Amino acid sequence: MAKIRLGLKLSFDEPLVRFIFSKSQFNSKGPRPALFDHGDKVSVSRSMYINQDQIRSLGEKVRGNRRESLKGCASFFVSSVEESELSVSNDISPHRHSNLTGWPSSDSERLLKRVKLANAAELDMLGISKKRNQ
Repeated sequence: MAKIRLGLKLSFDEPLVRFIFSKSQFNSKGPRPALFDHGDKVSVSRSMYINQDQIRSLGEKVRGNRRESLKGCASFFVSSVEESELSVSNDISPHRHSNLTGWPSSDSERLLKRVKLANAAELDMLGISKKRNQ
């Protein structure tokens, strides 16, 4: 399958995903704020124009040599990032990669933004069986 070249500018309604590799990053209600705790740059992937199987395949590539298996992903939109007063950088490489940037230095402010993003995101288990995740 040919790669679709995504534009350099992200639209307000463009979908993003953050891959989940740890059980501490989600619960039965959805993604947890810990999912977005990763320093000044939180890695996300642009998921426009790809289906669930392709998202899962992208997640396995992102996994790389991690010990943990892919558990699923949190799906959300650029609008949720902007409403949290953060930015989405658009990286050319690797394909579909971006970072959430603009995190405040205050731990309490960072936590508020992580909670807001987690609340805006939907948990997608990507059709991965529960048995495999245990």
